[in-house]
Amino acid sequence: RYRSREEVEQWTARDPLVRYRGWLKEYNVADERKLDGLHEQAAREVDEATEEAENAPTPKPESALTHVFVED
Repeated sequence: RYRSREEVEQWTARDPLVRYRGWLKEYNVADERKLDGLHEQAAREVDEATEEAENAPTPKPESALTHVFVED
């Protein structure tokens, strides 16, 4: 293993998304149901974007450097 279980648990407790979710609930900004709904919506959007990217045609090799450098 690269990291010990204790280290993983320590850093998991510091996860900013988990902490922010707790803050939103603590200050009554959103309840568990609302947060779960937002999580599900975000997961759907990621799944849709992933599927779209996986189904997109393979780009031409000559397009690899398009929009990478400033063109005069």
